[in-house]
Amino acid sequence: MAIGFTAKEILFKFTEFSIPFAGSGMSLVPAKSELKIAQNLIAFLEEQEVLYNCYKLEDKNIIAELVTELRKRFISDLQKIDKTSPLSKSILAMRIACKKYLDDTKNLCASDEKYFLYLGFLRGILGIHIANICAKYEIGLSSNLASIMPPEIVVGADN
Repeated sequence: MAIGFTAKEILFKFTEFSIPFAGSGMSLVPAKSELKIAQNLIAFLEEQEVLYNCYKLEDKNIIAELVTELRKRFISDLQKIDKTSPLSKSILAMRIACKKYLDDTKNLCASDEKYFLYLGFLRGILGIHIANICAKYEIGLSSNLASIMPPEIVVGADN
């Protein structure tokens, strides 16, 4: 049984072509599905107030639950994409940052200064990778989420 693809379907599945020479070849990155995953992830992250809420309004236990939910989302998205894609690398780094935050804060009380340093570190790492995803996939975002991105990268944020 032969499976056929139209030229349009083939072009849809590949993002770049090159002549097989000196180790280069065709890229098999499914651009549209990866773009959709990136868009959905950014939309999800925009709703996560743990990423940008004022430090004074935060409860350590609630933050831990929310960071755990973020980590689960990152794990789920990683299973849907090519492990070598730029999106995969950013999501993996964000998953690792969540795990590090959870490990580093589990024995701290919320009044400990280190707790807020770790939360700031988590937001900073996620902000860098959110910026990379938004730039790579040309995704706009809310000013709330833009607040954790490096200042020089916040170009297309809604103000």
